Amino acid sequence: MAEQKSQLVAIVLVLVIVACVAFMVKNLMPKRYPRPIVAYVCENCDARFKAEYQTPPIKCIKCGEKKAVRVIKYQCEKCKHIFEQRIRSMDDEMVMSKCPKCGSDMLMPVPEEPVEAK
Repeated sequence: MAEQKSQLVAIVLVLVIVACVAFMVKNLMPKRYPRPIVAYVCENCDARFKAEYQTPPIKCIKCGEKKAVRVIKYQCEKCKHIFEQRIRSMDDEMVMSKCPKCGSDMLMPVPEEPVEAK
């Protein structure tokens, strides 16, 4: 009888320790940071919208086709021309753009309008 009680106490003790460790791990793990909100344009229906960053193309919120690509606005430092670059793949993100007006590669991203967190 005493042996059964000691086994029961050991099992309860192990369960309490496991519960404490699980609680600590859950609360001490870093929180998932939200992805940045970026601009997209659908190449099918020309709808423009903002969404969490994903590798393009993504599903359009208007027509439902997977043809929405990321859009980045740039301003040329040399001639001040503002233009958009469509990012259709990860490869496009790695390619440095040039100004379509003067050919300069001195470009600055135009800040996007702030988006409130949901």
